[in-house]
Amino acid sequence: MSQFRNVALGVLALVCLASSASQAGNLPGQFSVDYLGPSNSKTNGIGGLLCQTVTNCSFTRAVLVTAGESHVSIILESTLDMQTISVRLFLWGMEACQPDPTSADFDSDFQTLTLQTAGRWIIHFNTETVLPAGSTFSQEWLVGTDTNPFACGGSFCINSISGQPTPAPFDCDAM
Repeated sequence: MSQFRNVALGVLALVCLASSASQAGNLPGQFSVDYLGPSNSKTNGIGGLLCQTVTNCSFTRAVLVTAGESHVSIILESTLDMQTISVRLFLWGMEACQPDPTSADFDSDFQTLTLQTAGRWIIHFNTETVLPAGSTFSQEWLVGTDTNPFACGGSFCINSISGQPTPAPFDCDAM
């Protein structure tokens, strides 16, 4: 099992390094963004981010994601147009961020993204090809602004199962 995990995450790292294509909805790098709509809050956040709204989820939207699969994702809210954010994703090929919670199997490193308009956004990372449906994994995110990448801090280690019918923690579009 450990060897499979190492091979799968090694392929993930290679895919990520090779991924620089830009298409509709994609930004340079490994992350894609999708607008959900206006913000649910009028509260000012840290540098335009509402940190209390950052939520881990699984992105399963038809057409963008292969049927039965999911992307590792978060939802966040921006209160400003053209908000530059910083995200970093850690993935482990096992539950509970094991075998070593201080050393992820994959680290996206910090990526900066610009959210064109204020509102709710899904930030997602394509994991379909290396985490087939039914694979157990765990994830942590760091979210902030371009000037303060640690502004919202990190999420808890969240156990997930890739794909459907039980993507975890839950479907981003249902939120």
